Amino acid sequence: DIDVDADDTDATGIYSGGRKKGSGFSAEVSKKVVTDYKTGKIDFDTFRERVNIKRAAPERKSADLDMFANIFKQYYSPKMSTTFFTERTPNYEILDNFGVIYSISTYSSYVDGRYYSMPVLDRKKVSSEERKEAIEELYPKFESDIKSFIIDYGRTIRSLQEDDMLLLKIKMTKCEDCTIPKTIDVSVKMNVLKQFDQQKISREKALASIEIKKNFKSSNF
Repeated sequence: DIDVDADDTDATGIYSGGRKKGSGFSAEVSKKVVTDYKTGKIDFDTFRERVNIKRAAPERKSADLDMFANIFKQYYSPKMSTTFFTERTPNYEILDNFGVIYSISTYSSYVDGRYYSMPVLDRKKVSSEERKEAIEELYPKFESDIKSFIIDYGRTIRSLQEDDMLLLKIKMTKCEDCTIPKTIDVSVKMNVLKQFDQQKISREKALASIEIKKNFKSSNF
């Protein structure tokens, strides 16, 4: 079976590039821009526009960030996920004075001759129209689930500072004429996760602090 959504390129974001052996990209941004973003003087879109992309230095790694990526792959595997799934361990980029950015691709189905199979729903011989309908129904559940995942497992990250950001840049499953976004950015500050871990805020408040930015126009990574 061939993954209907997969391509030969790694998912990359505005801050990071698809990692291949011996190549890749990194991002730079001035301290003033970071400060302006954190103090609310500029919005997230303006911040992204002021990030400079360049050839990457050797990858910076952290055991807890690796563990989070591996947990994500397992949690959203075709056998375990209840919404969309992934088949790659997410790449991540550590940015000083910002936090960490994970680049992720999600899928919904495999090609099955003239039809599709959807392992998450345990359905085979799914038509194009049935697949589209299923994706539309799964997307809201995915939004809710990804927030819960971040709350439950993001707090295992210990190497970041409280004012750092955890950002997941997610390329959504391909679906022609669907109303779901092409990509989403899911972000939360680490202090929210740490406060929840220490039972200083409720689960509801922690979930409400997670921001989801949706892009419907094109897949930019």
